Amino acid sequence: MRDHFGSGWGNETSPGNLNRLRLLSTELEAPHEFSGIGSTISEKRKHNAEHGPLHKTARKLGALFHGLLPNTPQLFRAYGKRVSEISSSHSANPKATVRDGIFASQIGADSTSIWAAATSGDGAIGVHLLACMLARILTDAEATSVWEELVIKRKIQIEKECNESMYKSQFDAAILAAQQDITRSELATWDNSARSWLRTGDQVKVLQHKQLMLMLDTISMPINNDKELYASVTNAWISALTTMNNLVNGTPQKVQSGAILLGLSAWHLYPDISILSGSSNVILQRDPLIAPLGVLTISHEICDSDKKVTWSLPLAYMKYYGEPQNFCRTLGQDNTRISMDQFGFVVLGCVFATWKNYARTPQIGMGYMLDVVNAWRGLHLGSGDDNLSRSVNSTSSCVSTLFKAAEAFEVATQDEKDFALKLVRLGGQRNQFLCALTQHPPPVFGLSEFSTVFPMMKSEEERINCLRQIGEFLTLEADIYVIRYLVLRPNGAPMYEYATLTPLAKQTSKRTRDGSVKVSTSLGGQHVRWFPIVTSVCNAREHQPEQKKCSHCYKSSKHRRANDIENDTNLAHICHDLDTFDYDKCSSYSSTFEARRIELEASGQICMPVHQYLYDDSPEEYDGFGIGSSGGNIPGREPKSLFDFGIGSSFKTALHTLVQNNSDHLKQSSASCELQYHSGDLTTAAIFRLEANPWRKSSRQGGRVPPSMSSSNPIGNYIIPDCFKVVMDPKNFRASALVQWLRGLCTGSSTTFVENDTSEVNIINIAARIRGDGYPTYTKALKAVASAADIYKLLPDATVSTLIVQSQTLDKALWIPQHDSRFLSLRLSRAEAFACIASFESGTCNISPASLGEVFAMSCGNSIFVAGPLLCDPFEVPTNTEIRRVIGNVGRPGISLLIAPPVPRVVTPPADNWLQINNRPFRGTIEDCFKDTSIHISFTAHELPLDSVNNIQGRANVIDRPASLVETLVSVYDKEVWIADLNVLQSVQSSLLRRFECGGPGIGGKVPNCIHGVARKSHATYAEVIEYDGHSSVTVENWWELLQTPDKIPKVVNSHNNWLARLAFVSVCVQNGWATILLPSDDICWACCKKYISGSDDWTSRNAQTVLIT
Repeated sequence: MRDHFGSGWGNETSPGNLNRLRLLSTELEAPHEFSGIGSTISEKRKHNAEHGPLHKTARKLGALFHGLLPNTPQLFRAYGKRVSEISSSHSANPKATVRDGIFASQIGADSTSIWAAATSGDGAIGVHLLACMLARILTDAEATSVWEELVIKRKIQIEKECNESMYKSQFDAAILAAQQDITRSELATWDNSARSWLRTGDQVKVLQHKQLMLMLDTISMPINNDKELYASVTNAWISALTTMNNLVNGTPQKVQSGAILLGLSAWHLYPDISILSGSSNVILQRDPLIAPLGVLTISHEICDSDKKVTWSLPLAYMKYYGEPQNFCRTLGQDNTRISMDQFGFVVLGCVFATWKNYARTPQIGMGYMLDVVNAWRGLHLGSGDDNLSRSVNSTSSCVSTLFKAAEAFEVATQDEKDFALKLVRLGGQRNQFLCALTQHPPPVFGLSEFSTVFPMMKSEEERINCLRQIGEFLTLEADIYVIRYLVLRPNGAPMYEYATLTPLAKQTSKRTRDGSVKVSTSLGGQHVRWFPIVTSVCNAREHQPEQKKCSHCYKSSKHRRANDIENDTNLAHICHDLDTFDYDKCSSYSSTFEARRIELEASGQICMPVHQYLYDDSPEEYDGFGIGSSGGNIPGREPKSLFDFGIGSSFKTALHTLVQNNSDHLKQSSASCELQYHSGDLTTAAIFRLEANPWRKSSRQGGRVPPSMSSSNPIGNYIIPDCFKVVMDPKNFRASALVQWLRGLCTGSSTTFVENDTSEVNIINIAARIRGDGYPTYTKALKAVASAADIYKLLPDATVSTLIVQSQTLDKALWIPQHDSRFLSLRLSRAEAFACIASFESGTCNISPASLGEVFAMSCGNSIFVAGPLLCDPFEVPTNTEIRRVIGNVGRPGISLLIAPPVPRVVTPPADNWLQINNRPFRGTIEDCFKDTSIHISFTAHELPLDSVNNIQGRANVIDRPASLVETLVSVYDKEVWIADLNVLQSVQSSLLRRFECGGPGIGGKVPNCIHGVARKSHATYAEVIEYDGHSSVTVENWWELLQTPDKIPKVVNSHNNWLARLAFVSVCVQNGWATILLPSDDICWACCKKYISGSDDWTSRNAQTVLIT
């Protein structure tokens, strides 16, 4: 750092002033309001705050800025009481326990900067409050840059004021303070402590903090409008201190700038707030530390939910070289910390971005999301594949985060819903977080399309019922619209039938001269189903007579065409005289229609024929029904047909009428019509509109089809939102189909639904392919969020930064594995899990996992994230993503990723310790001889800054790196004697370690189930059980007995039920290259143990020493 004061300044100071040593080392008695901090701070942090580097930083900053600050004693007293209250929370500031293991001395809230300030004077307290303000709205690197510029500009200001003064001695104290060197590292550490404390305070005051954040989201105001950084920061600082001091005193204040709002959010003091927006709205906080009249008033002019409290600052000290960079930060939900469960609402907002009318507002989107959740609730327990159902419903599947957020919203209080909706809006504003919007599926994960939903339904009846309800909602007229649906014939071939949208009024079988139907005016009616009678055009004259035969008779004819209908189950122009021959005696009819007619009429519906005449040259991929060779229709390429729907109540009469009408008659009849697709799935079931006969020149003059067809615009494959709930009724679906569809969404793979019911299997194979293949980026992003949520499930009270949705996109996140297999969730390595946590913790870091292979812990804010093997007995084998959180930090700025040295050292036993080596034979006594063994961490000078992708892209020469690999010594001590440094992760994964358990698999071996009964623990010859070459095993009761020269005699370490000592012994033994057998903490069968060791002779003989750890 540049020093603007030469040595001459020191010569001009008065000998009576404080010297430099006293300035840095003087410790004041903390005000009694801060006593709660002094009684709860850990010993290590307390020493740092009173005598260590942070105390010196507090003294130097306090002295440097003391003359700049207003006198605000009431604020300082109130703040002291508040931080004492927060520090007394056991959940936020726990005491170390044995379960904290190697990090016991780092446990607890980081109140170091508070105690350092309280023991350094009121100037230092004011500087701490500024640190909290900066930490609230800026990132750590930005705040450190601001601090450096403040220090430099303050020194220049003191120099200028001293030069202009006639009495230079008045500035002796300020000059002395300005001569002190304050490094960037010290400033970063100062910021880190305040930043950590903010998280602790937010956790304890969660309700008040959440309410304040909700209020801040409705305010539009800058912190101030100063363009120069020093003036902007100091003015905001002074304004916030003065205004808050007045509020604590009970003097009402009006918001003049955003500075006081920033102070409120950073200092955990909560005055009542009166918002003048239309009508007076008072937010009652009832903070006992604020006098009753201390009300903060906000005028309606600054209330604007579309804007935020912002602070724009030019940062000149972010980079080593270059022009100042302008940064604009906001105060509110987009720059705060939330739980991972709450982050699910942000993800929902990103998902809603492409839901169109399904999410016009967050509330509407949440409603449709709940429709999906409710459908899943009603079906997943009934799935035929319970394992598949559970896997889709598990916390690690890609839809689980979204489902969980929707379910939480459903049961939330109104305040919680308001907060959740704010987060949904945040996700909507940052909707590129998952991936580009072009990579999203159709609304509601594709469930807004009939072609996705209908194939998952139980049968055609559910599809027809849905379309009828949709038709009723759209007020579609029954005589204009008809439903076409797919069914299977007895031979398994598909066939289309037709049904009414609404019950038809009773109709006579008589027609007018032009062929239109005479409709009765009687009330009531029934639904009608129509079976097709299909004919097609034949241009060859010699084929005309045969064309009038049914397919049954036509098959035996010598005249045949490929385009003619030849299936056994089709009725063609009837070749029989119905006056003398009953239609049901025709085998073409009786083999197909009669059973179906009886089935439907039994359900109270009328069955009628419909004459379908194919009049174009149909493409080869279609059969005579207009069904493609793959079983489905090709939209826009269906063959043209004329339809004449049978009417009346007698199937035979209607059939007799229809078959008398040849093709020429159909072309000229006003009763004939075309079908135009309106809505639904073209393959399984859809609504069609009856269009006028295009062959009849006067077809628009009367007749059954009205001239106006404007009652409803076609909606196609898209399910309009108002009808979504009808479609998603759980009763409509087959559970297995919905489960498989969700599985396809989760894996991003195409899925063909398979149903045991053979009557449906062809329809499903025809139509129901999920489009997961088309959205791999989207699916992978959702799986990444689910994997992160799965990691955070083991991190109680951990929070994530909402900055992540502004600074990153998941499709570029380095922690997400590139090899996306077809699993329901991503399978992360430990390095990828740490990179994931770093990303969500900071909101800005995007670190490559390739650099983190040796990381065993990560410190950030008020959290230490520790790999599972370091916090449990070595007999346990945690998964790669099993990372635990302990409250505390290692006192270093930024993200510190801890790694062990490549070759940890082990003590060489001194030659004069022979008196402590007894080599007693092991007699089976299980005890703990290592109660004085402890493990501690310390740091070497080696530190390797890591680049984040966000730094590389456009900010390569920034001074502060967001994360660093820090070489860390994990040292085991016997009382005060150092024994070894450990590489725990490497040791517990080594092939030199085997875990023995009766009946359980060990690493490298398996022992059959124990058959020795209760007498196994009273085995009399323990020494004979564990022996080598005739030598009995020896017991290890101190470290020197273990570390003596290896002699091939098995050693049994007595560290029973002492998980920390067992962890230390495993590491030391493996690092020495010894065969290490880890026994369970209890229930040891020595007979089984002997059998296990005997089966491992080759393994043990290859190593210099065999050690059993009890």
